[in-house]
Amino acid sequence: MAQITNLNEELAPVEHPTPVLIGQITQEGPLLPPIERIPTEILDTIFTFIHESAEYSLTINASMDVSLFLSLSQVCSRWRIAILSQPDMWASISIDADYVEVECRNIVNAHLRNAGSHPLRIKLAAYPNFMSPRSTFGDNVLRMIFPELQRCEEFTFSGRLSELAQVAPSKLYFTFPHLHSLTTDDCLSALMDGIGLVPPTFCWFSRALKNAPKLATVATPGIVSPQVLPCRLLTTIYGGELEIAQLVLILRLAQIRRTWFRNGLIPDPWHRTLSCMSSLQELSMHSLTNSHR
Repeated sequence: MAQITNLNEELAPVEHPTPVLIGQITQEGPLLPPIERIPTEILDTIFTFIHESAEYSLTINASMDVSLFLSLSQVCSRWRIAILSQPDMWASISIDADYVEVECRNIVNAHLRNAGSHPLRIKLAAYPNFMSPRSTFGDNVLRMIFPELQRCEEFTFSGRLSELAQVAPSKLYFTFPHLHSLTTDDCLSALMDGIGLVPPTFCWFSRALKNAPKLATVATPGIVSPQVLPCRLLTTIYGGELEIAQLVLILRLAQIRRTWFRNGLIPDPWHRTLSCMSSLQELSMHSLTNSHR
């Protein structure tokens, strides 16, 4: 408790602490000795002085999103594990490939083991070395997480769907009863791209979505080639077989072709819910259909 008091005294005089100050405090050494659990008072004190721009997006008590400036690599490994292993404080986990592989896997193990039955929101950032052909780091982390997707509410993966399919169990974990948000960088563009379309990947993605009854949003910032937007893709996965409240595609305006609408490549039921957006502006389905008649 004395350490809590000292930390408060050191931070209290500063109304708007700078990242430099926070960095100095953490770099001088661990704020706490190795412990199994971080006192809430310590976390509250640290979170009061969080810088807005940060690498790690975390959720506290499943209600307040904060950006964490304090890099977890600046503290001892046991403190890092203790932070991520408190399900009452953390409802999500952000995995960064800058971690040493063993440490990262230990963190994931601790989080999943201690989260119990709490719903999960998982975000995987696929940095170049995360999915390196010469490293099994990414595959190992994904294999650890796949069994837990059954209780995952939100799943964000910065990578191609084929990378997920490669490590997905062939016949297991195809039911996602709580999943309501799926975001991947290139999942739909990979499926729609004639070169990148791999039948096993297509089958895995289709089965996964059909077994996610609460899925409400599928989002991808991937670029979709207008020449290969097959009607069979939409009808096979979404055409009456799966009710999704909103399918979000991030498209470039130049890639939106009038023939998509004139030739009925987008099924009528989706005209009311499909939202096409670009990095410059958001276009409603109403304006799109009117402009392409």
